Amino acid sequence: MNAATCVLLLLAALGGPAAPPGEAPDPDRVRLEIENERGRVRRLVLEPRARVPLDPLEDGVVVALSDSRLRVAGAGATAEDWQLVAGEARWRPGDAVTVWNVGERTATLLSFEIARTRGRARLGPLAAPDAGLRWVVLENGTVRVVRSRVPPGARIPMHAHPARLGVCLTGIHAREIVSGGRSFEIVRERGETFFMGPVVHSVVNLEDRPFEVLEIELKRSPSPDPPSVRFLSAGGTEFALLERGRGEPLVLVHGAAGDLGTWAGAMGRLSRRYHVIAYSRRYHDPNGWDGDGTDDTLALHVRDLAALIETMRLGPVHLVGHADGGAIAAILARDRPDLVRSLVLAEPWLFTLVPSPAAETPPGARLESLVSRVRSGIEGDDPEGASRTFDDWAMGPGAFDRLPFAQRRIMLRNAATIVPGILSAERTAFRCEDALGIRAPVLLVRGERSPEPVRRAADALLRCLPAARAATIRGASHGMIVEAPRAFGRAVLDFLKRKI
Repeated sequence: MNAATCVLLLLAALGGPAAPPGEAPDPDRVRLEIENERGRVRRLVLEPRARVPLDPLEDGVVVALSDSRLRVAGAGATAEDWQLVAGEARWRPGDAVTVWNVGERTATLLSFEIARTRGRARLGPLAAPDAGLRWVVLENGTVRVVRSRVPPGARIPMHAHPARLGVCLTGIHAREIVSGGRSFEIVRERGETFFMGPVVHSVVNLEDRPFEVLEIELKRSPSPDPPSVRFLSAGGTEFALLERGRGEPLVLVHGAAGDLGTWAGAMGRLSRRYHVIAYSRRYHDPNGWDGDGTDDTLALHVRDLAALIETMRLGPVHLVGHADGGAIAAILARDRPDLVRSLVLAEPWLFTLVPSPAAETPPGARLESLVSRVRSGIEGDDPEGASRTFDDWAMGPGAFDRLPFAQRRIMLRNAATIVPGILSAERTAFRCEDALGIRAPVLLVRGERSPEPVRRAADALLRCLPAARAATIRGASHGMIVEAPRAFGRAVLDFLKRKI
């Protein structure tokens, strides 16, 4: 991404830092809500240098700004979506979040999201920010701070290094300012953050006593350049995709209720050896959903995948698919062997290998029961309820609440794809003779605690392909991609190293 196109989301109180010279605040207001851990905004076009305040919260709360989805627009501009993680901040009644476009191109704010943090804010007076903390990034990843005193309630902007940096914020070390002051650590939300200069983040003192910042620790991203989501037209349809690493191409095909972000935990390991491409399938976020889904079939997704590989001129690829994404990968390997170098199937939804459920399968675990309950949630405008139902089936009771916030968010955005995915998998004939048409080496990955329908389909596939290798992810379920991404990545790399 060109840093000049960066849109800055600055967590700022009203009356905080002034806008850049020559800039007048936009009078329009955008409503901000906390609803099921999702922040919502209406579609908003931001002209270069525009500043738009969001409506303040009605109550003081501590939240983490987890991501924003923006798209650059303009003549000759390449459409891009990306994320900015701004960390923890406190809002009090009357405070607001401000969206600034600090780039030279028009940008569109599509959405932004917030997550509640544990605990409540101490609602003391909010001090005006001082001149700010300037970061100097050292080779060992530690950040040295020049201005360090943080009074109670103060929000102090930190000026990031002007260069593009892929870093992981691991902690802020501070010292309490009292007689005989002691050192302590403030740990912020962990996770990979991509800073694109000029970017401003903030340190907020939520305590009732002052402290001084000693240092901030950052861990560099394994990739020298932050990955950015881009859109590619293939077969007349636009697909969001993310690329990392160099080497032979390895394409990741997510399952129902997922998108390219489903693979976030596995991409780092895989991209150390391969050119990894994760894409969002048709109708999966951020590609858009038409609200119908009648043509959301495996056959359509197989054609899309073939078009994507051909448009990118990848040649034969290592193909990794999960759930109905695994079924899509298997069908492509059967129909287009020229496009597939190797095949990794994580519990593919090849349900027609087992035409009917076992007599001992509890009614509530059967696919028809799952479809009925998930559909009720979607039709009742309850994507969270639908997602919980699906996760209870796929990963066990209470699984939704155990997922990282980012993965819960992905499920909520894509909940409408669950029913079409299951129904299409049930209706798409795939028999042993189809499996025998796969020429590429095959690895079948299973979860130790997966539900019976996917276990039985996996067992049937192994009987059809006795030469295929098998791996089981211990302690994991059908959600192995997000539950155990490292173990999954190791299984894939071990297979490719030994067999390809």
